[in-house]
Amino acid sequence: MWSEVFLPVPEAVAPARRFASATLGSWGGPDLAWEASLLTFELATNAVVHGRSPFRLGVLRQSGGVRIAIEDTASARPEMRVAGLHDLDGRGMVVVEALADRCGYDAVPGGKIAWAELPDRP
Repeated sequence: MWSEVFLPVPEAVAPARRFASATLGSWGGPDLAWEASLLTFELATNAVVHGRSPFRLGVLRQSGGVRIAIEDTASARPEMRVAGLHDLDGRGMVVVEALADRCGYDAVPGGKIAWAELPDRP
């Protein structure tokens, strides 16, 4: 697994996306780079908005695919919301669930890890 820690500021989301894409590229997995970048964007944004602490992005190569994981200090689990037509936010976990093969979270001492998995493409 490759990981890096980011500050809880909106400006950290773009470097987190680049880290995920670059990691996949170094593994020869650029086919998943767009999806991994979008998943990273949504999970990292949640960490910035709700975790309000430095967060760790992990990119894990596993049998059959890739796992994107964000660890922060918030104990509340990620929840899907129903965003109104004119709402500017509230769709992140809907996007994650739609794009990922599997997603979820694990409670850990001091916070949680929100994760999403993408399958390898044939």
